[in-house]
Amino acid sequence: MKNHIFLVLLYITFTFAQSNSCQYVYGDWSECINNSQNRTVRCVCDEETVDAVQCAGIVVLPVTQECVEYMNCKWKWSRWTACSEVCGGGNTTRVPQCYCDEMMTPVEDDKCDVNLFYGRETVPCNEFDCGDVPALNKLYWISKDETTTWPIENKTFNCSLGYDEGEDSPMGKSYSQVLSDPYPATHNHFEWYFLAKEWITAELNMANGVVFSPEAMEVINSVSGLLENCAGFSDDQIPLVYALKEKLGRLNNNIGGLSNVDEQMSLITSGSNSDERDDGFGRMTFILAIAVPLAAVVIIAVALALTIYYVRDKTTVAKEEFESEDEEEPLQNTTGMDTRLNNDTVPLELEHAPTTRDESTSEEQL
Repeated sequence: MKNHIFLVLLYITFTFAQSNSCQYVYGDWSECINNSQNRTVRCVCDEETVDAVQCAGIVVLPVTQECVEYMNCKWKWSRWTACSEVCGGGNTTRVPQCYCDEMMTPVEDDKCDVNLFYGRETVPCNEFDCGDVPALNKLYWISKDETTTWPIENKTFNCSLGYDEGEDSPMGKSYSQVLSDPYPATHNHFEWYFLAKEWITAELNMANGVVFSPEAMEVINSVSGLLENCAGFSDDQIPLVYALKEKLGRLNNNIGGLSNVDEQMSLITSGSNSDERDDGFGRMTFILAIAVPLAAVVIIAVALALTIYYVRDKTTVAKEEFESEDEEEPLQNTTGMDTRLNNDTVPLELEHAPTTRDESTSEEQL
């Protein structure tokens, strides 16, 4: 009798130990299709896949779940943090965030293209001396009457290098009309309007007493010539236009890091954050050319078509991803400072600063 009890206990112990060494192993979730995704599950005992009966009694987790199929996911910069110093030089930071569905839904970073991820950006800000005049962004100047408070003449654009006929053309429009235009993204050549807004603001800041660096002056002067062409920019010019607009936006908000703009634009237009990707593409092209010599003509034609598509696609990315540097308030941490050239020029009421978000922060203009 004792032997029978011993054998039963031994069997139970062995069976428990065997079942205890088995477990369900789950695969990765599949892509979201029709708002549903699934994953595989298998019974594994001692690192070997066995019949599911061996995992009897173990709770099986769900292998199907509802999901949301995100569309058109892209990186979008957060707002700059408030400058750490009122004047004399501080730091400000922004981070890229992944958004989908026409920039309406924030999601996990893995939904966006990792090759276009630039990383956290921390740059100098408010580098002007505490006794100097700081720059003021578009929101401030839009709120001021051009006939009584602007420090420059309200000139008109001549478009000497070309323009389109019709009301949509900036030809003959005044600085104040362009700067206060509430719907720049609706114009045929909207890139021109966004660039012009920042340039006008920079001109106003210079006349108000802001002392820009030689590097900044070079940017401002180069934009002046570009704006003479009101008939639209070529595909080759678009990356330059958006880099210049980004730089002017930083200058008009007392934000540094102009050299970072060129790096970010290079990342967007190349579509990669590593040289290895470009080298790999070059090697693959070389291998294909050697391995399929009889199809050389076809390969060249296809490569040319893909190159054209690739460049145009990256240009579109540049339009959608580059945004203005304007904050919701025209100047942060500057209350009480003298921001005028003299007592007769542009009175500032920072405590009553406009708080409406700048229209150029909409994703349509990026």
